[in-house]
Amino acid sequence: MCVNNFEFIVLEYIENYTEDLLKDKELYWMDFYNSTNGNYGYNLRRDSSTSTTVHPKTRKLLSELFSGENNPNYNNRWSDKQKEHMSKVKKEMFSDGRLTVNLEGSKKGHKERSRRIIEIPGYKEKMASRVSNSKSKYDILKIDRDTLEILEEFSTFRTLKEKYPNVGKTVIFSVCNGNKKTYRGFLWRYRCKISEEILEPKIKPNQKKRKVINKVTLEIFESITEACKSINMTRQTLQAKLGETTNVVVPEKIIIEFKEALVFALMGVLRVEQLTNVLSSVTGAKKDSSSGVLFIPN
Repeated sequence: MCVNNFEFIVLEYIENYTEDLLKDKELYWMDFYNSTNGNYGYNLRRDSSTSTTVHPKTRKLLSELFSGENNPNYNNRWSDKQKEHMSKVKKEMFSDGRLTVNLEGSKKGHKERSRRIIEIPGYKEKMASRVSNSKSKYDILKIDRDTLEILEEFSTFRTLKEKYPNVGKTVIFSVCNGNKKTYRGFLWRYRCKISEEILEPKIKPNQKKRKVINKVTLEIFESITEACKSINMTRQTLQAKLGETTNVVVPEKIIIEFKEALVFALMGVLRVEQLTNVLSSVTGAKKDSSSGVLFIPN
């Protein structure tokens, strides 16, 4: 019998318990043993009277089960006459008291939540975490840029921030969205919680680095270092492959610094003229801007 395959143990002894404490403990042990994960447990939902969180795989199965023609409301569109009739019925029910808003229940729930926030340590943070998890559609993955191995995964940015307090939200999202290549030496990607598909960033028109000339695809790189890393070659090997007709030249340090100085000088001129000098496509910001502090001598 299948029951013989299970071991029954006491997880915790509790004295002076309340119903709310037992509900919180139920959720705690579900999380501790990750029992909503099919590889570890048999809970289809993370739920008690305090909350209900459906596992992404269960959501996917329910979606497939009741999608399209399997949905009882499939292709059931109300006419304007039906909508008008239902509106009239609801208004009549409100006017004669058959339908009311449960204000007392709402107040009671608010009062109970306030009590728990005051009396139960960490309850507010736990509640905020549950809300954040329920609203989040994507996991955030930390990936090794050389091996492409997933090093860490976070259900929300909130959990990422708890482990890495100094991580910037904007810059992580910029890498996930393709506006930046890496952050702190790692790739960062979104993963859909329902389909579990890792989403590669979309390349914007001004970020495309491929050209097709005579039906031959060419890669365009910003530097020799980037090219060598992309094709996994040293500079000497690349030179040997290209032959004597092409020289691989790495500029002297002073030329590189001069180029950067010109760029910052241009940014300064644009700032003085109150023109855009910071592009959102580079920084990951929502819009272009004109940034910088002007120091004008007396």
